[in-house]
Amino acid sequence: RRCSSGSNRETRRSNRNTRRSNRYTALLSVRQLLGRGRACSGETQNHHYRKPTHPHIANISAPTQQASLGETMEDRRVEQEIKFQDGESYEPWMGVWTQLVGDQFLDWLSPETAKTWLDIGCGNGAFTEQIYKQQDPSEIQAIDPSSEQIDFASKRIVSEKVSFQVGDAMNLEFEADRFDYATMALVLFFVPDPEVGVSEMIRVVKPGGVISAYVWDIFGGGLPMEPINAQLRVLDIPHPVAPSAEVSGIDSLESIWLEAGLKEVEVKQISVDRNFENFEQFWNLSHNSPS
Repeated sequence: RRCSSGSNRETRRSNRNTRRSNRYTALLSVRQLLGRGRACSGETQNHHYRKPTHPHIANISAPTQQASLGETMEDRRVEQEIKFQDGESYEPWMGVWTQLVGDQFLDWLSPETAKTWLDIGCGNGAFTEQIYKQQDPSEIQAIDPSSEQIDFASKRIVSEKVSFQVGDAMNLEFEADRFDYATMALVLFFVPDPEVGVSEMIRVVKPGGVISAYVWDIFGGGLPMEPINAQLRVLDIPHPVAPSAEVSGIDSLESIWLEAGLKEVEVKQISVDRNFENFEQFWNLSHNSPS
């Protein structure tokens, strides 16, 4: 069933197969010197904002709908800390989702090889691994606030080119203009102050480098857990939501990027499908994943 809002979210159930299709909001930012822009491969709904004294930035994101049935964002929130402390259990659920969308994201990003990367909020290293295997980077620095996730990620990739460490997205321990690429994969809405996180990304990326991120389309029904969350709402049972979930909306994303001094805002929607053997498998994987 395709939603009338234009969502690419689709849920199918049968005796043999359960399918989840999720929508993501993706952002690409290209930092340039002297106001010279670089063309990027965004597909649709492009909006360009130019000011010669500012670097030109390409920002790709997805149109979203707000909470349905008269709900507000606060209606869906629960005062509950969301934790990711087990990289191994995280892998069969969110690790797979991360790499499914990561393939499309990197294909769109079309990064150059042999470049330096910063992966912010790397989790158990699922997306870091994609960068490492597909982009032949000269260096990857990957950080996450969870020491347990970092421990798992460090065993996932053993290379002199890759370094994992505990770190804070709002206080990056790297010098300015160090990296060619800085990225956040399913992270920005977990950053307590997303504006600070974005400004830190800009600080550590070289002029001419690329800043990128993708997030769940949370209030457009794009979360993998949305079928379960929808039933919880029917039963008036609250469920946890990422602390900065509002940044998954197109207007908020655009505002954050523009207020950071970035220009050339473009729009892109990413949709991925994942097949499950049955609903029981879907439930078990989602229920057992640490969060």
